[in-house]
Amino acid sequence: MARGMVNGEPIVSQAQTKAFDEGFERTFGADRKVERGRFIYDPELGRCVPAAEYHERRALDAPVMAGRFYENVVATDGTDIGTRAKREEYMRKNGLADPSDFTQHLAQKRAERDRFYQTGFGTAEQEKSAKQAADRALHEIVDARQKDYDHTRARREAERTRRGKGFTP
Repeated sequence: MARGMVNGEPIVSQAQTKAFDEGFERTFGADRKVERGRFIYDPELGRCVPAAEYHERRALDAPVMAGRFYENVVATDGTDIGTRAKREEYMRKNGLADPSDFTQHLAQKRAERDRFYQTGFGTAEQEKSAKQAADRALHEIVDARQKDYDHTRARREAERTRRGKGFTP
């Protein structure tokens, strides 16, 4: 018959049988009682301890590891940069910088590229100077056409005057 609340018996995870007791005595000794609960293995003690008594003692296993990622780090030329100070000195001496120092610059260049592909101009200044250059070129073309027209009209007027048919505007 089933065990549990239906029969009025407590619900247990495992029945404590004679075979279990013999195996426990064989493994842990006859004088030790069964302890139920949650246990965590403590590598320093070399045994399991109750979860409530367990405390991490080593900084090596700490979730926050400030500066630990510099350990045993070497630059491509073989220079030891195993500490933050050594790395900063190496970077300064060789004129190097982290890509994260240029996030603003990279974002600006990305915006310029996007603008260039959409409008043909990378920056507003380039667009403004291109429009000014186009306006100057247009004015020069109009002025040249006007001079050509004036020159042609003057030549025709002179020809008509010479033939005796005056030109009246």
